[in-house]
Amino acid sequence: MSLHHRAHHQFDLPQVGPSYSFPDRSAIAEYPYNNHPALTAPLFFQAPLRKVSLNGIEIRPGERSICSFPTLPLLSTPDTLPLLQSTAVITELRVHEHIYFLLPFHKHFKDLEVLALSYSHANFITAPAIFSAGLFHNAVRDVCARWPGAPPLREFHLEFGESDAADSRHFMWDLQLQREILTSILSTTFPHLTRATFARFVTWQRCVEWRPFVPHQFRGFVKDRLARGTPFTDVGGCLGALDFKY
Repeated sequence: MSLHHRAHHQFDLPQVGPSYSFPDRSAIAEYPYNNHPALTAPLFFQAPLRKVSLNGIEIRPGERSICSFPTLPLLSTPDTLPLLQSTAVITELRVHEHIYFLLPFHKHFKDLEVLALSYSHANFITAPAIFSAGLFHNAVRDVCARWPGAPPLREFHLEFGESDAADSRHFMWDLQLQREILTSILSTTFPHLTRATFARFVTWQRCVEWRPFVPHQFRGFVKDRLARGTPFTDVGGCLGALDFKY
């Protein structure tokens, strides 16, 4: 496996997965690796990466059923150390939540602007699953407790998967609860935050105040769920505007 730089110098790496070839150095800096974290982490060593995704999934060759995803051990701290060897400043990280708790992000990623934590991964099993408002509140609190000071983070995303069960979590439809968490815990820890998501179908933005909206690609999905009677608490008519009953 090799990485090709602008001057076509070649750096050989162990064969840990599919090959990647980059036309120039700037492409490497922006490329989000998307295979299983245990395989792709070594590729970060001395590469000028700014945007990194460690949410790739390992699939058994030739299989496409739910059993295609083997359960793998959670990553350990040594597995993540290559992240610290990037020769560029990492400004965006998308990782499984257990990786966030392995490293002191506030020490190693002081210029981080975008943080996305996944609480759903086909290869990893973590407990407890976050279904209740209390567990949701605790998850946000635990994330904030790991980051003292006031980092420049401007986007914060919690991802819980894309299944029907994932989208049925009550706190995802409780916009008043989400606003409370945004205006208290999150805004205190990340004062520069301007964008956040706790459900894939609702995005929060802040100019002066936090306001939610449903992205265009999810409007049909939300209308269907509300038509089937999904209970919700609204803020600013974000969801109510899509509910035919009102």
